[in-house]
Amino acid sequence: MKNNFDKISFAIILAFLSSVAVQIVSHATEPSPSQEVSELMAGGNFSYALKFVNEKIKQNPNNAELYVARGAVYARAKKNALSMLDQNKALEIFDTYPAQYNSVSKSNALHNRATLFNRMGKKYEAERDYLEAIKLFPSNSISFFELGKMQLKQKRYSEAKENLAKARELFMKQSNQEDIKEVDKLMPLVDKALSK
Repeated sequence: MKNNFDKISFAIILAFLSSVAVQIVSHATEPSPSQEVSELMAGGNFSYALKFVNEKIKQNPNNAELYVARGAVYARAKKNALSMLDQNKALEIFDTYPAQYNSVSKSNALHNRATLFNRMGKKYEAERDYLEAIKLFPSNSISFFELGKMQLKQKRYSEAKENLAKARELFMKQSNQEDIKEVDKLMPLVDKALSK
């Protein structure tokens, strides 16, 4: 079960970094720092990814996406406190310079912080951030999925069903077969609990 959680967490981190990278380089010809961090992490080179992003932060200390990327590296290394500091710093920058960033970027930072809160057992804070992430970016399939899983564990079956169904719908639009299968494993548990 823990291995499964690690695989899903790593997939979420890579998906997030890839989405940030695509947003940043939509008109650029060379890879963005977030894209490079994503590639380094995919290759398993976490220490170099951390070194790389630290250097980029020294060059541009007010780039929120760099803090989100470094926070993702820390999260993968199970350094939750450092990851939380970086997500909070990114959110502070997003709030200070809102015109420089889009709502998807801030949604991703909120999702990452929610996942950290969830790991730490702070369910109220996790739910607040997942909901805010979804509000900013209604197509945030991963936030719907993680929120639904959390609600399932809390035995809040009606809410879990609604959020898992929305996640599945979004995964279908993204042709994300792997995550559709994950939702399909959970839905019978929800339906069984609701039928009692």
